[in-house]
Amino acid sequence: MQPLKITFYLASPVVTPEHPIHFDAVLASAAVEREGHDLRAQENLPLERYTYKDSFVWKASWIEFGGISNRWMVESIRKFDQWQRAADHSRGILGTFKKITPGTGPDKAYRFLTPVMRAKQAHAYCIGAKDEISELLRTVNHLGKLGRLGYGLIDKIDVMPDPTAETAWMRRVMPCKLDGYISVWACLTPPYWERRRCVHAYRPL
Repeated sequence: MQPLKITFYLASPVVTPEHPIHFDAVLASAAVEREGHDLRAQENLPLERYTYKDSFVWKASWIEFGGISNRWMVESIRKFDQWQRAADHSRGILGTFKKITPGTGPDKAYRFLTPVMRAKQAHAYCIGAKDEISELLRTVNHLGKLGRLGYGLIDKIDVMPDPTAETAWMRRVMPCKLDGYISVWACLTPPYWERRRCVHAYRPL
């Protein structure tokens, strides 16, 4: 294991993250996909662990974007999902199945805006196994949401030794309070979107 800096060179605009993207989440996603979507793969990443009491985090910072030249909003239309309504009814979530009227009321399609930015690159820091990390990143082709629509496409990724990563990896959600960190309710390890796993944690300002 060694201190590393990971640089993503972006080829297209990226959806502005609502919350910071942790680098270990990117590795976890790649590992799970490589193992045929076996979620246990995210429990054995090529990263060192930082342990505090009964909790731990991977020594991997969140991803920060650089060379930002422009920001704007993209308008989209989301249609009512009739299949989801049917699935909810079959599982008993809905007591009665009412007629779907897609042109009005709660079943109507709606407009929403997605924040987007143009960034030349993004970077993260970690303490990990360089070769194993590089191998996992070979399957990562985008950062952020809406990759299927061409956002956040990656041109190339560099994984290089960098001594500043010895402390820079801590720019992430932590299980203990550090100088300049604030109290939050968050997950400490992937998957970060799973709200039932959230705990009292700390993050940089």
